[in-house]
Amino acid sequence: MPNFKRYDYTVQFFQKASDLDVEHIVPLSWAHKHGGANWTREQRRAFAEDPANLWLVDDGHNQSKGDKGPDEWLPPYQPARASV
Repeated sequence: MPNFKRYDYTVQFFQKASDLDVEHIVPLSWAHKHGGANWTREQRRAFAEDPANLWLVDDGHNQSKGDKGPDEWLPPYQPARASV
């Protein structure tokens, strides 16, 4: 039986890792424009690597989101919006 991975962002299932991206829920460039420019290097690195700010998403949705922040873009799957 194939090893399917569920992806809660769009409620799709994927078998190939190449169909997925790691996405920053709050994009790094958005954070930079909204105060992150004043962070130390250590604070920027901690934010960039924070698991609470990372989602495994399908590559198409990640590319359509771009660097939009939570005030401009929300996941298409309504229940996933609660985690933003």
